[in-house]
Amino acid sequence: MIEVNFMDNELNLPEQIAKIAADLSPDVAKLICDEIDNLPSDSNMNSVMRIVRHVNNSALRSLLSQVISDAEKQYHSYGYQMVSLALRSAYKATQLKSNTSELELVWTGPSKPMSTFRRTDQVLSDLITTAQHSLMIVSFAVYKIPHIESAIGAALDKGVSIRFVFESGKESRGRITFDGYNRFSDSKLKNAELFVWPLQQRHEGEHGQIGSLHAKCAVADNETAFISSANLTDAALHRNMELGILIKGGGIPKKITEHFDGLIANGILLRK
Repeated sequence: MIEVNFMDNELNLPEQIAKIAADLSPDVAKLICDEIDNLPSDSNMNSVMRIVRHVNNSALRSLLSQVISDAEKQYHSYGYQMVSLALRSAYKATQLKSNTSELELVWTGPSKPMSTFRRTDQVLSDLITTAQHSLMIVSFAVYKIPHIESAIGAALDKGVSIRFVFESGKESRGRITFDGYNRFSDSKLKNAELFVWPLQQRHEGEHGQIGSLHAKCAVADNETAFISSANLTDAALHRNMELGILIKGGGIPKKITEHFDGLIANGILLRK
């Protein structure tokens, strides 16, 4: 029996495997582990490397290939099985962590007597006010929300790093007539990151129709996320029927931020 000491591993396999487990979808992770476990005992490296074809993300695929190669070099015939076991264990731990979220339904509109739902404007205002380090706000429309604008201004004043992703009238071919960025003074915006979805990055239908930046969410400190049907408008926050969910803790808030990080890194969202 070979003795494995991950702590002495200069290749830092545990951290690499943990990253793979955090970013890989559940179905793909299971498929990879199953195929590794079912490999014949006399399989060569080429057989093992063909398994990574299931990973669509090139950076993640490259990292998994490197992990498999490093494990084979260090642990020889035990390397493949160790990667499978470690990946299953790391993924299970990631699942357990992500399941510790606290969820709360959020509502705007008529409510039954004694309803316990908090209103959309209350939740969004609290999320912005309590942010300590970072805040990301994504919305299609932004219009007539003085109390939210005030909360955002206060967050900027106390040094919170804020990223806005709003729909653009120009980039959307007039889908929206009033850019959300116009709601804030230049002195405030210079302390924030502003992003748009450029026209050339939008899929176009056969009749020339294009997609809209219709997502609405806010994430504070990578720890709390609010996903809602509501735009940042007076009607959405006070008069419409809007439904959302507040997510505290777990892995989802960070995953939302990382998703938008990826859109920016790949040029799908551009700095305004």
